[in-house]
Amino acid sequence: MRNATLLLIGLAAGFAILRWLPSGAPEAPAPAPASAALRAPSIQDAAEPSTPTLPLAIEQPGGQPPLGDDAPADEASVDDGPVPAESRIDGLVAVGFTPARAAEILQRETELRQAAYFAEFEASGTVRALTSTARDDGATRLRAELGDRDYERYLEGTGQARSVVVRAVEADSAAAHAGLVPGDEILSYAGQRIFNQRDLNTLTLAGTPGEVVSATVVRDGVTLELYVTRGPLGLM
Repeated sequence: MRNATLLLIGLAAGFAILRWLPSGAPEAPAPAPASAALRAPSIQDAAEPSTPTLPLAIEQPGGQPPLGDDAPADEASVDDGPVPAESRIDGLVAVGFTPARAAEILQRETELRQAAYFAEFEASGTVRALTSTARDDGATRLRAELGDRDYERYLEGTGQARSVVVRAVEADSAAAHAGLVPGDEILSYAGQRIFNQRDLNTLTLAGTPGEVVSATVVRDGVTLELYVTRGPLGLM
């Protein structure tokens, strides 16, 4: 009897304790939000070293400055906000070229300039501004391909010089003895058409120094034939 009583007391105590214990399995910690575990790669993460390339892609015809003397000294084709191709084509059409021929000429101008940049890159390993010599070479090639008549129209249509304007004459110089005066436009020297100071300088240093050659000059709208000795003229 005594053992039965103790058993009942123990069972009652056990039920009382179970009532106060928390029920169910412990909860697993909530997973971290996906945004905390994942991070979109930044621009810096994705950046990789790039291989430098030549800024030499050929543009639309005429999208480059001209090859002649009016091109800024030592400028880089691609850098100075080239004149829109449409405007340059219109300029050539205005002097008598067809639109198709104008586009061809300006495309050739661009190709010659790009060839000069590639030649510079191959020689030095860097892309540098074109020298006046490189520009002159391109202009000489374009003149040879077009012929003097079309080259003169090309210069006119692209707003470049087509003669050498005398600004000043040194006293007792070949130019002074020939009668050249400021304002004269020199069109030819020794029977050859000149379009710029480069052409004139080349011809004055050719041939036999001291020989007498002709020079075609326009003065106040009148064409004159003057005679000068071969060599430096003494123009300023």
